[in-house]
Amino acid sequence: MGVKVKKDGKVTIDYRDNNGKRHRETFFGCKTLGKEVLARRKAEISERKFFPEKQKEHLTFKEAVNKYWDIHASKIKSAPKLKYTLEQLVQYFGEVNKLSSITTEDIQVFYNDKMAATSPSTANRHFTILRAVFNKVIKLKIYKGSNPCVGIVKQKENPARTSYLSELETKELILNAPPRSQLLFAFAVGTGMRRGEILNMDWRHIDWRTGMVHIYESKSGNKREVPIPISLKQTLCGLASKNTGKVFSLTVPMVEHDFKKTLKKCNITGIRFHDLRHTFASHFIMKGGRITELQRMLGHSSTELTNRYAHLSPTYLRQSIRFIDDLIPALDHQEL
Repeated sequence: MGVKVKKDGKVTIDYRDNNGKRHRETFFGCKTLGKEVLARRKAEISERKFFPEKQKEHLTFKEAVNKYWDIHASKIKSAPKLKYTLEQLVQYFGEVNKLSSITTEDIQVFYNDKMAATSPSTANRHFTILRAVFNKVIKLKIYKGSNPCVGIVKQKENPARTSYLSELETKELILNAPPRSQLLFAFAVGTGMRRGEILNMDWRHIDWRTGMVHIYESKSGNKREVPIPISLKQTLCGLASKNTGKVFSLTVPMVEHDFKKTLKKCNITGIRFHDLRHTFASHFIMKGGRITELQRMLGHSSTELTNRYAHLSPTYLRQSIRFIDDLIPALDHQEL
C-alpha cells in the first residue's frame, strides 16, 4: 500500500479507512502529487472527514472514460478505433464536467447531432459506447448515479451498401493509382481482402507453392486462406526476393489519401476503399463463382452476408425458377 507511478504517468494510491476497507485511486501526475493526495486522504480518515460516497458524486466524465479505457476498452481488439471515439465523446461532453451533471436530454441532443452530421449507424455506435462508459463505472461502484442513456431509443440503421466498380472502372482505378499504392489496390480487387488484412500481410504469410495467402488475424477472429490471382502472384514473386517483413509499408492515412486522389482523377464517385472488396465479390459471382467458395474466401461466418451477391449470378434466376417446372404438366403443342 502507498504510491505507485507507471511509465505513462499514471499514479495509483492505495490506503484503508477506519473500517479496514481498502481504497484505490488512479490519476495522472507524479509521485509527489501522489504522496500529497495520499496524505490528504489519511488526514481525512484520521479526522473522520473521509466520505468516499461524496467522491463518487464528483466523478468527472473524463475520469469515467479513463476508467472504462483502463478496465475494458484498452484490452480489446478494436482498441485504437474505440480510443478515437472515446476522445470524441470527451471533446463533446467536456473533461471537467461532472458525470452527475449529464442528463438524458444531453444524451438525446448528442445523439441527434451525431446522426444529423453522420448516419444512424455512426450515431448508434457512439451511443452504445457512451452507455457502456456509464454502465461500467456504475458496475464498479465508483459512481452511484443512474445511467442517463436509459430511455434513449436508437434509430434503425440504413441497409449496408453493396457498391462495386465495373470492369472498366476497376482497370482505370488501378492504372491511375500512385505507384506506391497501385499493387495494393490491385491486391484488394484481386483477393477481396480487407484493408487491414492487406496492410498486416507479411511475406511469410504467402505460400508460393499453393499460391495462397494465409490470414491469421481477421475481423471474425478466424484464420483463412485466400488464393492469389496468377498475375498478382507473378508480380509479387519479382518483389519477394528483395523484401522481408510487411508486404506493404503504407499506413491507413496514406492509402486513404491515394484512394481518394485516384477516384477524383478517374471521376468516380460514391465508392469507398471497402467497395473494392465488394467489387471482387460481385465480379466473382457474375463470372460464375459459387456462393460457398466466396463465403470461404471473404471469411464470412454465415451465408447471410455473402448472399447479398447471389442475385448477380447469371444462373441465379434460372436455378430459382426450375423448382416451378414440376408444377406444370406436359402440354401438347397447339397453335395460339
